[in-house]
Amino acid sequence: MSNITQVLGTVAMDPKGEYDSSAYYEKLNMVTYDDSTYIATKPSHEVLPTDTEYWQYMTGGLSKDDIVDSCNSTAADKMLSAKQGKMLNDRVNKRVIYFNNVAALKDASHNTVSIGDLVVTKGYYAANDGGGAEYIITDTASLTDYQEALNNDGLYATLIINGSVNALQLGAINDGTTNNSTVFTKLFTLQADEIIIPEGAYLLNSKIVLSSLSNKRIINYGKIKFASSNVADTSGFELNDCTDIIFDGFNIESTRDNTSYPPSGHTRVTSYSSNIVGFKILKCENIKFFNSKFKNLEYDIRATKRSSDPDETFLTKNIVIDGMYSRNSSQSIYAQNIDGLYINNADIISAADLGDGDHILYTSEYSKNIYVNNSILKSPDSYLGNLFNIQETHYNTNAAAPVDFHANNLTTEGRGLISLKSTTKSYFTNVSFKMINNSSDNSQRVFNPRGTSYVEMNNCNLETTKYIYSHYEGTPKVIIKNSTLKGSNSYALFIAQSAGSCDVLLKDSVIENQYAILDIASGMTSCSFVTDNCIYKTGHTFSFASRNPSGNNKVRIMNCCLTNTDTSSTVNFSYNGSGNDMTGYEVLSNYLYGYTRIAGTTTNGIILNTYINNVSV
Repeated sequence: MSNITQVLGTVAMDPKGEYDSSAYYEKLNMVTYDDSTYIATKPSHEVLPTDTEYWQYMTGGLSKDDIVDSCNSTAADKMLSAKQGKMLNDRVNKRVIYFNNVAALKDASHNTVSIGDLVVTKGYYAANDGGGAEYIITDTASLTDYQEALNNDGLYATLIINGSVNALQLGAINDGTTNNSTVFTKLFTLQADEIIIPEGAYLLNSKIVLSSLSNKRIINYGKIKFASSNVADTSGFELNDCTDIIFDGFNIESTRDNTSYPPSGHTRVTSYSSNIVGFKILKCENIKFFNSKFKNLEYDIRATKRSSDPDETFLTKNIVIDGMYSRNSSQSIYAQNIDGLYINNADIISAADLGDGDHILYTSEYSKNIYVNNSILKSPDSYLGNLFNIQETHYNTNAAAPVDFHANNLTTEGRGLISLKSTTKSYFTNVSFKMINNSSDNSQRVFNPRGTSYVEMNNCNLETTKYIYSHYEGTPKVIIKNSTLKGSNSYALFIAQSAGSCDVLLKDSVIENQYAILDIASGMTSCSFVTDNCIYKTGHTFSFASRNPSGNNKVRIMNCCLTNTDTSSTVNFSYNGSGNDMTGYEVLSNYLYGYTRIAGTTTNGIILNTYINNVSV
């Protein structure tokens, strides 16, 4: 090919620093004088910058906010820094040599290029393929810069990075079948504020490690494909000790079909080093994901700790996930030892045929400040453990709201929606819970607080074919206000079983279609269930049963309205549903309508100001 060589004159401002009366100045020389900046309009010597025949006043009293340090700035009211001005002037006064592609550049002879030349390629493999770039010719190899070694004379072409770099400039191939792991590994080590992945599909066959990066924005316009593998921890992006990183528009999927998990030819991965992870995060701070898409992965985003890291510390701080679309992952988000997980505008549907240990969101081991807002999360799997499994947030005992869900739509066909263990405080506001499970497994529940969990729900809609609340252990406290609860005709709304105690307040809410409202098992002690100012609507027999009259369990039903359309239905207040012992019960100021009646003989309890069809009991 024929190369084009050009020598350009001074076409840019040339900063000269403070005005020197003994110096000779040329046109476009720029000086500072008396706290102001001037530019030469013609050659001069011993002419003060205030002389308007030779100088043009530019600005006065410049501060650091008036100066930009990037040639790419579009701020018309800013001045270019002396460093960038000198760089620009140096470049326009160099020889500029053009090549169609990198191969032609590497074959250039010593007579064609020399040290200090500015080289422009029109593409990486071919002209206009998106990989065009600028280089400076040097004879020194660099361990940090990206260089193309010329095929003779010991020369190197060093890539010029003016703030941003794109993957095609390093030779990435966006055909969806070529392995780009080596290119991507180098890409994330470059000193660029902005890294761009252009349109197309990029296959990665090995893990990409990002270590000790900071203040970068990584923008993806294409699709990242991880090669299908049955070997643990072989694919994905791994972040180590990174701060202030933004991932924008990442679209990641594996090459396998994860619709039914595990896919054909793969075994279920049970270790924490699962084999296809979108992003693995280790001891990082301020990591943000915007407008992300994930498909057919083990984990979409996994913040975890290394075996050498201490347990009782918050290793990762502030992960923001805003605008997330995920399909067919076995566990979408996993957070361990994290302070600050913010999930907004997510749309997640998990894979089917998962196991009891799989969850869409899992947090454990000293995590706090978990926020989920304006999101839709769904599992089509009847074996999924829980949609959310929140554990071990007790480390932050003074946190105001370590777990906060707001305006979410949560649906599962699995065993549960929410499991909370040793969680200091959890808040759910304007959340729709729906659990549909027709299997014979009777452990399905909308939420399952354990340990010392505190749960508060306000303006929520809870619907289930099994239990709303299921208690197994510990001393949790649950408050539900201004909500609608809809259950089945065969299962209790609230069930307390196994050991421990619980404290439940149901207030200002509407309860529909429940066979049993409450069932406190004989092993439970010191439980408290209060329902205040609630409306109960049912077509079935329903009961408030406390099965351990000597266990100091308290049931208070007050200011409620209970209506029934079933002619054979009853309301049972008893320890066993037969109505013969109401130890620990207080039934105060209630109204019962329709075919409702109180079953059996009531003893040892208190019934005051309660009416059935306007007749006092």
